[in-house]
Amino acid sequence: MTSSGQSDDPGDLGRSPYIVGNPVDRPGMFFGRADIVDRIRRYLGGDHANVVLLEGNWRTGKTSILRQLSKTGALPGWIPVYCSLHAWDGMAAADVYRRLALRTAEALWDAGIETWIPDLPRPESDKPFKIVFRDALRRAVVVGRSFETLELYLEAAIRAAKPRRILLMIDEFDKLREGTDRGVTGAQLLENIRHLLQHQAGLGAILTGSRRLKKLREEYWSALFGLGYRIGVSALPEDHARQLVTEPVDGRLRYLPQARDCLVNLCAGHPFLIQLLCSRVFDQAVDGGERTITLDVLDRAVVEMVHGSDLRTLWNYAGTERRQLILALCHRLDSGSDAVNIPFLFRQFEQCGLRVGRDVELADDIAELRELGLVELDTYRGGTYRLAIPLMARWMEINVDFNALVVRTRMKEEQR
Repeated sequence: MTSSGQSDDPGDLGRSPYIVGNPVDRPGMFFGRADIVDRIRRYLGGDHANVVLLEGNWRTGKTSILRQLSKTGALPGWIPVYCSLHAWDGMAAADVYRRLALRTAEALWDAGIETWIPDLPRPESDKPFKIVFRDALRRAVVVGRSFETLELYLEAAIRAAKPRRILLMIDEFDKLREGTDRGVTGAQLLENIRHLLQHQAGLGAILTGSRRLKKLREEYWSALFGLGYRIGVSALPEDHARQLVTEPVDGRLRYLPQARDCLVNLCAGHPFLIQLLCSRVFDQAVDGGERTITLDVLDRAVVEMVHGSDLRTLWNYAGTERRQLILALCHRLDSGSDAVNIPFLFRQFEQCGLRVGRDVELADDIAELRELGLVELDTYRGGTYRLAIPLMARWMEINVDFNALVVRTRMKEEQR
C-alpha cells in the first residue's frame, strides 16, 4: 500500500482518497482555492490594515484554506495562530480571551519562541511548557481583567516574535454573535478585538464565518469589519470541480465525461458535497469491481446517498420551517408552466392555509435562502426561483413529507 492509499495491486483500489467531514490538509486534495490563497498572501504582504474576512456558507472550504495557510512557509513573515470557535456557542468573553492567548503561546512555542504572561512569575515545573502556560493562564485571566491580561500578553508576544508578525486565524468568528445575542459574551468583546487589530502593528487576523458575517459587517459591528478585506468562498469553478472528481483517483478509476459532469452538476460545484458523493462512488466501485465510472455507477451512489442522512444538515441550514417550505415549493413547482416568483409563492402559501403578512416577508426569506446558496434565480420565464443544488432536490424527494411540512409550518406561524 502506498502512502496515498493506492494499492500496489492493480486489482485493489486501496483506500478512498476523498476527505469527508474533515478540513483538507493534503495539498493533493486542495483544488480550486489557489487564487484565494494568493490574494491573501498579497494582501498580508502590504502595509495596509491586515484583517481578512473569509465569508462562505456551510463547508465551502474556509477551514481548509486556513490549514493550507498554516503550513510552514506558506505566509512568509507571519506566525499563524489558528483558533476555532466551532463548538463555542455562547461563550463568555473571558473564555475567548483565554483561548486566544493560549493558542498564541502554543503557536509561538512551536515556532521556537517562548513567551510568558507579564507580571506573572514563571513557576518551576517539569511539565511541558504548553501545560504550564495553560494552568498559569487559567489563574491570570480573571473576571474584570481578562482583556487587560490578553492585551499585555499580546504586546509581549509581538515583541518576542519580531521581525515576524502574529496572524490570528479565528475560525467561525460569527459564532460570537450567538453569545452576544444571548447576553453571555458581551458586545464589548468585538470592540476590544477591533482595538487590538487597529493598534497593534505586529498583529493581523483572518476571520472566517458564514454568510451571517455579511450581516455583522452591516450592523453594529461594522467598525470592526470595516478594517477588513473581504473574500468570498463559494462553489468551485467548474474545471477545478472536475479535477476534484477525477485527479484523486487517477490511475485507479476512470470517469466517463458524462458521469463526471453529472456529478459536478448534482453537487453544484460544492466541494464538500463533491467529496461526499465521490466517496460513495468509490465505495460502489470497490463493491462492484468497477474501474470505469458510468452514469449507472453514479446513480447507484446517488440513491444510496439520498436515502441517508448526509444532506439533512444542509436542509436544516435553511433555519426555519417556512424557509424549508419555500424550498419544497420551489422544487415541486419548478417544472410547471408558471414562474415560481414571490407573488406566486405567496398564493401557494395561502392555498396551504398559511397566512403570510405581506410579500416582503417571503422576499426576505428568499433573499436569505439565496445568501445561503440553497436557492437561485433563473432568468427563464422572466425569473423563477429553483433549488440551487440538484442533489438536495433528490434528497427531498425521499426524505421530506410535504403535507407534514405544511402542518409544521402552520403550527410555527400560529405561535408567532
